[in-house]
Amino acid sequence: MKITLITLTLLLAVIGGVSWYSYTSTPQHSLTLLSQAVEAKDYEGARYFVDEERMSETLAKSFVHAAMSDSLNQYKSATKDNPFSGLGAAMIQMMEPTMREIASAQAKDAIKQALQGRTDLKFSELHLKQCRVQGDVAALIVALPPNDFQLTEIHLQMIRIPNSRHWRIVEIPDAGDALTKLLNGRHAVTP
Repeated sequence: MKITLITLTLLLAVIGGVSWYSYTSTPQHSLTLLSQAVEAKDYEGARYFVDEERMSETLAKSFVHAAMSDSLNQYKSATKDNPFSGLGAAMIQMMEPTMREIASAQAKDAIKQALQGRTDLKFSELHLKQCRVQGDVAALIVALPPNDFQLTEIHLQMIRIPNSRHWRIVEIPDAGDALTKLLNGRHAVTP
């Protein structure tokens, strides 16, 4: 009886250890560590889990695309009978490189503030809805708390950090949709 109890205890300890070891190499665990670092205002710890450079570039690209589309649509509708409207649209498009540079710097600053825990965003209020892993790439869906833009979820792309058991957020694929909603909300007429 004693040998059976010892064997069962050892078996449970091994299963628990293997399960814990397996869990600590998942994207979910990396998100938990990111959340803990942000809550502790540990910027260096948090930035390990986020590719700030790539994120700021993709966010800037999405923002500029959404803003340019919004501006061009507004300009075209306001000047539909103007024979020089093509010139104005071309001038708006010429501003794209400068806008992307400015947007990238602002996105980088916003990411840094979020990772430093200096924003209203509470990582503890985010809930993972889905995680699909294919090799060294993971696609996640994170549920958002109620917000002014009626966004209920956000998609994240993570990659495994080379020579590590951790994962890093590299992209928010639907950032363009979120920014379009933000711009559309800005132009909405409130009764």
